Amino acid sequence: MDLFDGKFFISTNGGANFSEQSLNLPGGLPQRSENRGDSRGGQDRIYAAPGKEGDLWIAAFDGLYHSTDTGKTFSKLDGAQEIHAFGFGKGAPGVNYSSLYLIGIVNGVRGILRSDDRAQNWVRINDDQHQWGLLLQVSGDPKVYGRVYVGTHGRGILYGDPTK
Repeated sequence: MDLFDGKFFISTNGGANFSEQSLNLPGGLPQRSENRGDSRGGQDRIYAAPGKEGDLWIAAFDGLYHSTDTGKTFSKLDGAQEIHAFGFGKGAPGVNYSSLYLIGIVNGVRGILRSDDRAQNWVRINDDQHQWGLLLQVSGDPKVYGRVYVGTHGRGILYGDPTK
């Protein structure tokens, strides 16, 4: 899917057939420009929430959008100002939804961040001493809560577990 052309394709029969659907975002579609981060990263992409039918996320370079109706409507969530990578991981204990992971800037804080409540609140999970240069990919472990994998573009793949 190309966020900039205003359409995407959905299936309501397990992927046997797809139909085109218009993409409408609050504030309009993003505009192509040189100032949208690195196109090799995870920004300006659509993501399907694991195990949640019709639950879609758009990690645009300049904001995070969420839809629970198969993309008919999207809401822009507060806080995310710049996104370079986005992913899902096992949800927190007692929570029936995946944790979200993001590399970028949220509420003025640059870093690797996790949300356990569908992007209402974010926790920075790295610190100033652990930046690793260009970070373009992130994913939480689907089986281990809090474990995160980070692609460092030339410095390998790092993973981290929460400190107790």
